[in-house]
Amino acid sequence: MAAAKVLEQNNIDYLILEATNRYGGRLKKDTTLADFPIDVGAEWIHSAPITLNVLKGKKGNEIDEELIPNY
Repeated sequence: MAAAKVLEQNNIDYLILEATNRYGGRLKKDTTLADFPIDVGAEWIHSAPITLNVLKGKKGNEIDEELIPNY
């Protein structure tokens, strides 16, 4: 999605292909492990929080989201 955003900003045609019947790729939630939903799939962001700025197109190194440590 981040790549599509950059392509669109540069007026380049693109086509997004999804491997499953829903959008989001690895981002999903599991409701079978507990009595509340658990987000699964995007743990890699915790190891490099600055990635969120890149995905949002935000410049600089200041992170304005509160992240939960992944132990």
